[in-house]
Amino acid sequence: MITNSYSNSRYPYTDTMPALNKQYGQPYLLVLQRIAELMDGPSVAIGDVKAFRMFAMKVHSLVSIIIIIIIIIIIIKPFLTKLKPY
Repeated sequence: MITNSYSNSRYPYTDTMPALNKQYGQPYLLVLQRIAELMDGPSVAIGDVKAFRMFAMKVHSLVSIIIIIIIIIIIIKPFLTKLKPY
């Protein structure tokens, strides 16, 4: 997954957003799509470890995307607007 592929990058947030935009367009649409996939997906039966792990991985990916978007909007974007062009 794109979000996980940049987790060890020197600049994970800076590297992830362009990749998400290139692959999916607007990041909020990706979040809405992932939420819909989780809600519409199959239920996890008690004791189905494989299905639970897959569900947990999807939730983790969604949370990672949301965190990256929040960090960029709240923390990084305001700093970028203060930088002067060369």
